[in-house]
Amino acid sequence: MSSCCHSCFKPRFTISLAISTLLLFVFLFFQQLFNITINSSSSLFAFYLFGLIAGISTCSPVTGSLFLSFLPQKKSALTFLISRTITFLIFGYFLGSIGGLSQIFLKNIGINNLIVSFITLILALNFLKIISFKNFQIKSVSPIIAGILTFFLPCGFTLTIQSIALVSASPLTSSLIMLSFCLGTISPLMLMLISPNKITQNQKFSAYFNQIFGILLLIFSLYSINSSFTLLNLPSFTFAKDNSTKVSENIIKMTASPFGYSPNYFKIKAGQKIRWEITDAGSSGCTNAIIAKSLFPETINLVSGTTSIKEFTAPNLPGKYSFSCWMGMVSGTIEVVN
Repeated sequence: MSSCCHSCFKPRFTISLAISTLLLFVFLFFQQLFNITINSSSSLFAFYLFGLIAGISTCSPVTGSLFLSFLPQKKSALTFLISRTITFLIFGYFLGSIGGLSQIFLKNIGINNLIVSFITLILALNFLKIISFKNFQIKSVSPIIAGILTFFLPCGFTLTIQSIALVSASPLTSSLIMLSFCLGTISPLMLMLISPNKITQNQKFSAYFNQIFGILLLIFSLYSINSSFTLLNLPSFTFAKDNSTKVSENIIKMTASPFGYSPNYFKIKAGQKIRWEITDAGSSGCTNAIIAKSLFPETINLVSGTTSIKEFTAPNLPGKYSFSCWMGMVSGTIEVVN
């Protein structure tokens, strides 16, 4: 009777939603509190710490959910982690080898991220039992294959490391960068791996875990889809507030930091020549390059401690034009007015 009750247990959505909201704030807090600015010359320990932050924030809903699906069989869960680690090591070497082709990777990142984001969205809906696939069960997927696929799952931290690996000095350096990052991301999961079976096999715990991470997975997948739309110059939601005044002397001044761009909303006059001055006050691997495809095709690359300048002519058509970091995660708006 007890077993039947446990198998029929359904978590209360309001409780899961409250916990998910709390975790989301914790994720954001850790990102702000322990932000680490990294580049290709950073130490391997810095990449490990960067991975550790990723492991308790944006990487955790996807990778953590997959890991949990194998956790009842700890051997499978360990195989999943080993597969993920070896994949990052090997693919890191590959990325370092094709550094010259990095522009192809960057040009297609929007499409690649959009495809994976939709897959992640379906995964989230399945976790939440909003949609159900009779023949689709995470547990039926090989832990080795699942570990390999995590390399391609949408996560701003992972994309940052992949971009650094692309332009690293050598394939070996690239491989070690990816390995250090991966070890950081799986460190929190190792704690669950060594936890008592009583906890991990508890159906009440698993039910709540699936629902909570389904909610988080849904949020991150929608955010990632929106970022992909920004990169592909499709209609997207921007997190910029209209607190600007019209630009005087046709000069836009902005500061880039690890947390975003400030200010991130500007008003310029149609048809005028604009000088965009961007001061890099320690940007991250995401915010160190800016794209604005609706305004110009070039990427604005930033260098820490310097001011980058981009000159362009404002469109004649009034409207709101978005710009973002090269991954679409951090965005802003340039409004063209008459």
